[in-house]
Amino acid sequence: MEQDLKEILLKISISLDKISNSLELINKHLTKKAENIKPDKQIFIEDNAEELNEPNKIEDENKNNETSKLASYFANKQIILKSAESTDFVEHNLSKLANFIGNKHNLIVPFLEKIKSALNNGQTIKMDLKYESPERISAICQLGKDLQNLAFLTNFFYRNSPVCALTATPNRIPEAINFLSGKWAEIYISDTLKKILLPLKNKIYFEVLINPVFRLPDSTEIEIDILLLINNELYLFEVKTGTYQKFIQQFKKIQKYFKIDSKNCFLILTNNQSLNIDLLSNLYNLNFVEIQNFKSLFLSSLNIKLNLP
Repeated sequence: MEQDLKEILLKISISLDKISNSLELINKHLTKKAENIKPDKQIFIEDNAEELNEPNKIEDENKNNETSKLASYFANKQIILKSAESTDFVEHNLSKLANFIGNKHNLIVPFLEKIKSALNNGQTIKMDLKYESPERISAICQLGKDLQNLAFLTNFFYRNSPVCALTATPNRIPEAINFLSGKWAEIYISDTLKKILLPLKNKIYFEVLINPVFRLPDSTEIEIDILLLINNELYLFEVKTGTYQKFIQQFKKIQKYFKIDSKNCFLILTNNQSLNIDLLSNLYNLNFVEIQNFKSLFLSSLNIKLNLP
């Protein structure tokens, strides 16, 4: 009996040794296999990242552009670039129309403001142009026809002399609302900067961010219309198509945080009010400028900075 028990225990012991050896071999095999597997590239996604798959968006340019002076600047300041519409001066689908509005702004602004106001309810607007100049009538009619062709207006009709009156109805679609509410001005300023800087690309170094969103070290987030680096100087551009008064303090905060020279800060206005631009600029120590005067003012500033002919 005792002998039989010893034999049974011996067999169990031998079986356990075999199992142990087998498990050790399996473990070595799995370890060796794991060592030969290259880990996938890690992707870090913000908890609140909503624009991961949107076209023309970039995620944290600091990681993707090691040669960028802007990226080095952000890294030193512990500023995170979350996204940007573009990192280059790109041709926008609506550039031609935006440039027409910008170049003819003084002429078409009464019509543009009426259309913008009517976007809230989609009501038809009426304008009496009987006492307006032929140049203004021509510019407004051209804009009206262009907007109608893009379906930004559901109808546009102008009655010639002696009536000289128009009717127009805005189309309350997202594309029209976005463009007419102010996107046209951002496109116009971006295109203007492009036309000025590209011919100088062999003489100066520049980088641009269009509509960048930043996370600051205190976790607050800010969005800027255009941030530009020329050589080693930052330039800040913000376009306001409506009221600007409440935005001044935020603008000054951005200027201070990024340590941008006040002469390189441009707050561009489109509402065509009767403003004392010089008084505002001196009072808040930045460049207030009406959109129709932006090109000449920026060119003058650039010529002084860079000693250009």
